[in-house]
Amino acid sequence: MFPSLKAGLVGVTRYWHADLPLLLDADPDVVSFTAETTKVTFEFEGEERVFRPDVQVDYRRSRQGVIALLREDEAILPENVAAAQVLRSFYAERGMDFRVITDQTLRVQPRLDNAQTFFRHRHLPVSMEHSMRLAKAVAEGRADTLGGLHGALGGDEAAWSTLLALAAHGCIEVDLDEPLEAASPVLRVVGKGGLA
Repeated sequence: MFPSLKAGLVGVTRYWHADLPLLLDADPDVVSFTAETTKVTFEFEGEERVFRPDVQVDYRRSRQGVIALLREDEAILPENVAAAQVLRSFYAERGMDFRVITDQTLRVQPRLDNAQTFFRHRHLPVSMEHSMRLAKAVAEGRADTLGGLHGALGGDEAAWSTLLALAAHGCIEVDLDEPLEAASPVLRVVGKGGLA
């Protein structure tokens, strides 16, 4: 079971599936997700087939999608490639995205390392002083890089941990595909920069 901020406790059926809830929790575009999905019936190669997605995701801006998890060697099988194309159209007609994510895709770095870092910092408390300093940095236009925010919060190890805790909760958005460092651009600061 994975303790997700966005989905509660999430069960996984394969050991490598545990990386998906970790990545979805870290993704600022994901509002919530569930592994309690509904099976659908679709036509494929002249037959009715049943499909149950591994995860259903609610994204910002009222978008929804479903994810099928496959090993890389399963995903490239011609039948699975063709079925994925049919399912992509099936879900698009219903206004939803369809994605196949493989075990190899889940392990792309530095995205997975960044998600693991956020997971380790998400339970750290954020002091009122740090929230006030962050709000001031935003107001003064010093919120363009993690280094700028780090300095505004005091520039010490506690300040860096606070930044990571705020990012873990979606209060600070960064590009997860880039290493987390002082020069990392801050894409957005949400709200007033605090957890409350």
